[in-house]
Amino acid sequence: MAEKKFYIQRYLKSEQGAWKADGLRKSLEDDFGGGSVRYKSLDGLNSKGKQKGVYTESYPESDALRVFVDPNARHESTNAALSVCVFGYDVDGTTELSVT
Repeated sequence: MAEKKFYIQRYLKSEQGAWKADGLRKSLEDDFGGGSVRYKSLDGLNSKGKQKGVYTESYPESDALRVFVDPNARHESTNAALSVCVFGYDVDGTTELSVT
C-alpha cells in the first residue's frame, strides 16, 4: 500500500469573493522541521455549521409556524482541529518550527 502524504496550503479570498491558492502546498511531514512533524488527526473537517437566515413566527390562534428562509443560504463557522506529533525538539526552548 502506498504511503499517504498530508499537505497544507494557504488560500486567500479575493475582492471578488473567489478563493485562490497563495504559494505552494507544503508537506506536513517533509517541509516542517526536517521530518520531525507527523500527522495524527484532523477533526471537524466535514462539519457543517448551523444554517443562518431561518426565521419562524408563531401565532396564538394557529398551531402552525410560519417559516422564512433566506434564499442566500449561509452557515455559521465551524472549527477544524489538526493534531500533529512533533519529535526531536526541546519543548521548553523551541518556539517555532523552521520551514525548509
